[in-house]
Amino acid sequence: MNPPTPTAIRIMQGNPSGRPLPEREPQATPGAPDMPSDLSELEQHYWNRLVPLLTALGTLTTDNEDVLRALCQELTKKQMAWEQIIARGIVIESPQGMKTNPACNVHDKAQKQVRVLLGEFGLTPSARTRLRSVNPAHASLLDQILAARPQHEYRG
Repeated sequence: MNPPTPTAIRIMQGNPSGRPLPEREPQATPGAPDMPSDLSELEQHYWNRLVPLLTALGTLTTDNEDVLRALCQELTKKQMAWEQIIARGIVIESPQGMKTNPACNVHDKAQKQVRVLLGEFGLTPSARTRLRSVNPAHASLLDQILAARPQHEYRG
């Protein structure tokens, strides 16, 4: 069973189901949570890229720290794994012979988590097609996030 779609996302989709919106749903305060002090430099990079975009989109609230932290951590993990793949290759030599670089598995798992977490904020390609943005500049938020890449360019 799919988790319920957040009301903010349903509103931006134009409430396609036509079901009444919740009247007594607890409302979180719109805006950005404080950046955790223990984020790595790369996690901070992603946090600083995501917060303005998600705030402008209207899907970020002050209580989203944990899910936003998880997204930044997964993006970082994906980037670091990609750098290992670039440095060592997809196939590496081991005492048992040639094998797939373990970084490939890390990258793939992180990629799946990133896709899920982006969906939570309405940023996957399928989620974007269902949103109605009043600002055309927000039509491609994921492209904007990825355009401001850290020092080592990710191509995976």
